[in-house]
Amino acid sequence: MLNRVNTINSAISRTRNLTVEELKNLNLPLMIQGNLVIIERSLNDWKLKTPISIELSKILAAKEKGLIDYIIRSCLNDRPSMIPYIFNNESLLKLSRHFLRHCSGSSKSCMLYSVGVRKYAEWLGHTPTKLFKTQSR
Repeated sequence: MLNRVNTINSAISRTRNLTVEELKNLNLPLMIQGNLVIIERSLNDWKLKTPISIELSKILAAKEKGLIDYIIRSCLNDRPSMIPYIFNNESLLKLSRHFLRHCSGSSKSCMLYSVGVRKYAEWLGHTPTKLFKTQSR
């Protein structure tokens, strides 16, 4: 007979908050000024036409260093204006997390799908969150 044994470890949860120090340790061209994260240079160290600014609270709300790194690296060289748009939409954050965790993790997929969702949502006159919301009957 097999005896049941109580589990020692608890389930994995994402209750731990990300800190500013962990954000600074990412190998990304980020400048943190007060409540804003400013990106002025690409990954290739080229100056962006228009600097990108994102609220620090929006980035820290993602709670995953890997996800933040993935989103910024996927969009910074080709479409830097998508970075604040993704962080401002919970549904696009979930889409990016899905690509990173459950698909290939390709940076081009994250960027291209996010651009497609943005264009479609703007064409319809809705937000991406409203597009993905399911209706209960």
